[in-house]
Amino acid sequence: MSGSEQVSRQQHTPFHWAYLGLVVMIVALVGLVIARLRRATPLSLNAQAQAVADVPVAEAPAERTQPINQVWLARGLIAVVIIITLVLMFIFNRHDVLPPLVPTIALLVVGWRLFGVAMRFSPRVNHQDWLAALDGRLFALPLLTGILSLSLVVERNGEIFGVAALAGMSQAVQFFLFGVGMILITIGLSGTWRLWPSRETLRANRRELVIVSLIMLAGLFIRVWELSDALHIFIDEYNFAVTVDSMQHGDSYSLFLPFNEIAAFPALFPYLQRFFVDIFGHDLVGLRLLSAVIGTLTIPAVYLLARELFDRKVAFIAAALLVTYPPHLHFSRLGLNNIADPLPGTLALALLALAWRTNRRLYFVLAGVSLGMTQYFYEMGRLFYPILIVVWVLTIIISQRRRVQWRGLVWTAAAASLVGLPMPVSWLAQDLSLTPRLTDHRVAPLGGYLAQSLSSAEGQLNLIARVKSPLLHYVHTPDSMWWYGADEPLLQWFLVPLALTGMFFILWRWRMQGAMLLLLWIGGAAVGNSLAADPIMTQRFVVVFPALVLTAAVGLRYTMAILWAYREWRFLQHAVVVMMLVTISALQAHYYFNIHLPKYIASIVADNPGGDQFDAMHRASKLPENTAIHFVPETERDNWFYIGIYNYLAENDNPFDFATSGTLTAQDIIGLPEDMNQAFFVEQRDLETRRLLWHIFPTMNPPTFSSYRLPYREQMELYFIPAGTERVIPDDVSMTEHS
Repeated sequence: MSGSEQVSRQQHTPFHWAYLGLVVMIVALVGLVIARLRRATPLSLNAQAQAVADVPVAEAPAERTQPINQVWLARGLIAVVIIITLVLMFIFNRHDVLPPLVPTIALLVVGWRLFGVAMRFSPRVNHQDWLAALDGRLFALPLLTGILSLSLVVERNGEIFGVAALAGMSQAVQFFLFGVGMILITIGLSGTWRLWPSRETLRANRRELVIVSLIMLAGLFIRVWELSDALHIFIDEYNFAVTVDSMQHGDSYSLFLPFNEIAAFPALFPYLQRFFVDIFGHDLVGLRLLSAVIGTLTIPAVYLLARELFDRKVAFIAAALLVTYPPHLHFSRLGLNNIADPLPGTLALALLALAWRTNRRLYFVLAGVSLGMTQYFYEMGRLFYPILIVVWVLTIIISQRRRVQWRGLVWTAAAASLVGLPMPVSWLAQDLSLTPRLTDHRVAPLGGYLAQSLSSAEGQLNLIARVKSPLLHYVHTPDSMWWYGADEPLLQWFLVPLALTGMFFILWRWRMQGAMLLLLWIGGAAVGNSLAADPIMTQRFVVVFPALVLTAAVGLRYTMAILWAYREWRFLQHAVVVMMLVTISALQAHYYFNIHLPKYIASIVADNPGGDQFDAMHRASKLPENTAIHFVPETERDNWFYIGIYNYLAENDNPFDFATSGTLTAQDIIGLPEDMNQAFFVEQRDLETRRLLWHIFPTMNPPTFSSYRLPYREQMELYFIPAGTERVIPDDVSMTEHS
């Protein structure tokens, strides 16, 4: 259902009127609080100056520099804000009722204003200086060598000059030149050979590194646990599996060009998958392990970003929330390249923030290299992150009117261009569209769509409805497609209050670099997805996952900072936060593995009636050598699809064929080679094929079923007939079924 249809069906139910009455009561309470605040002792000039500080970084709680009555007023205000967020959580959790627009906006505005007033009456923290001397110098030889390496790969992919000597360059050589080129460009632009932190830096941050490493290990464990068995189905992973199998059989691919007409992405991701498949085997574990590793590495990237833009407490909370965040966990457990987008994008933002604080050229260059890497995976990250970073930098420059180290930004732009441009240059040289997904799935050409939407009142309402749909996907509307297929929005009900308080903080302190970034990140993802024909497909929101957990972390961090403003009982504050994080993590993991996955698997199997063909392919791949495999569905299937899956999974070269039920005859079965094992996968409802097999092989063993946790009724029967089994040629194959 489109956003406009949802708006047209909105009714003023008694529930809505009760909601409006609650809003009026809260507004009245706000009036009483403001009247009380007018009689409160005003803040000192120093506290007012600190209230406009840019970046809170202090770790120790504030001293008692404010009157006790103001502190308790701040706590009372934040309690009202918590009540408002709980009410909104209840509203958004009712997926069958569209939230009423005016009362919802009123509650959001009231909550934002109250949170801001509470921040003014709570102890302030200092801000950090983001200006220092730019270090480093240019190394020409490594830079030119790196450019030459990437140029050779571009020529191999784009065939710009038609150099015949490069036409046969293998994937391994392309990958080697690409990796060496990136390293040399980083060294050349940064002017240093040391690309890693010093031993003194690691020793000084040893405790922090240990905690982050433990969080990463927890994230890796939950991403690889039952990586194949928990979801024993190929979820749009066919193209990646077939490409990996083709690469292993010696087929040549251009790493920068699309590896498939449907999956129009560079072949770099399946090439990296190939390394894991070589090590861990031709199964779903090998295919998905790269995604699990990338998803795990995104955790420290989010930590670094939160640490630079806010403080360590926000960073720890955000990293812990991301460990079991269901949408991120889901795509980290699939062999798809969607999950690769947030890692280089988040790392680019984090390194740019770090470079802006320290003004080290190395960090500016590494930020550019990370930004360039966003071009080699899913299309959403390729388009979204460069725009986000450019707009963020311009917004900081314009809104804060502060002096900017332009040379550092030049190094970032240079590194991003040198690393990122080889992909679009290769595509353009081959006359390929740079935005095939956007072109195929957009509402209309961007210019005409905006002109049509803004030219009439109806068009403007439709535009608002389209932007509102992805915004509601954050807190209210479930996924519209089966790639994630959850019956919950991106933020579950228990994260909504944290995210809303975080958004109140961000809106109140919007001039902060971190607040600006989160506003642009979340809003930009919603606007970008509104241009698609289906604006609430979760796989296109993967780029915004880090921003959502970071916003929730900000909400928890600064709500607790107001409630526990001073040093007293600080250990209790930490214990409460840790308990909340453990509880939230447990709820998220429970939802994903025990609620979401069973429903998800059932929905996928329901779309493929007549037995689980995915499971049959897994079982067929484990059969011994010298076995002829016969797949007998009741109705005609996409044979090429299942053959491709089998070829990827198979550990041998057993022959594989299809025969629809009703077309398989006794003569076909009798004519099979007697010196080969025969394996028949038959649907349970296919009585005719079962009758044929029993009459031709009366001594064969009963059928076997899957060891995977699959309902019996959804399984295909496997009849395994060893070579040399006695065969009986029936006089009449229409006899009753063998009992």
